[in-house]
Amino acid sequence: MGRDANIFDFEEERDKREEWIVSATDTSGHTAKAWFRFVPKMSRLIEEVVQGGKYPYRVKGDLFRHAVHRHMEWLRRRDKDPEIERQMRLIKAEEEILREEERITEMMAMMNRLESIVRSRPEDAPRVVLRYYRSVSPNLDGYLEKRFVEEMMARFGSILSPKQRRTLQLTSLEDREED
Repeated sequence: MGRDANIFDFEEERDKREEWIVSATDTSGHTAKAWFRFVPKMSRLIEEVVQGGKYPYRVKGDLFRHAVHRHMEWLRRRDKDPEIERQMRLIKAEEEILREEERITEMMAMMNRLESIVRSRPEDAPRVVLRYYRSVSPNLDGYLEKRFVEEMMARFGSILSPKQRRTLQLTSLEDREED
């Protein structure tokens, strides 16, 4: 195995935040702690990387979890160990569930902020709602898109004209038909 076979190509994942941030909890909210020592220069370097803003790490723990996760992936690929393979599949499945939960939580928070804007500017409400919908909906798919449209209709359907409501529903249906 050549030297480069052990190195991951992070370039393809640079823009995927979810590939960089690994949850500290499982789907039940459980965590495990690890403690270790390393040289002060490494500590300073890690601090610089986290604070530098080039990578999506908010705290050192984000970098550590990502490093451990990537290393376990490397071991899985390198040794083709069936137990590591099995455990990593389970971990990835839990991470996907957590990412979906996070996306839903973020979506609901955005809806709450949009509701606040709509209340403060009722004269612009339909235009603001449709502009928000058009900017967010292309980034959604499947269940999340359906949930988004349902939530938009439940919260803002009454302030939209029938034509605007149809636009909201038809855009969603067209996107599903393209899949």
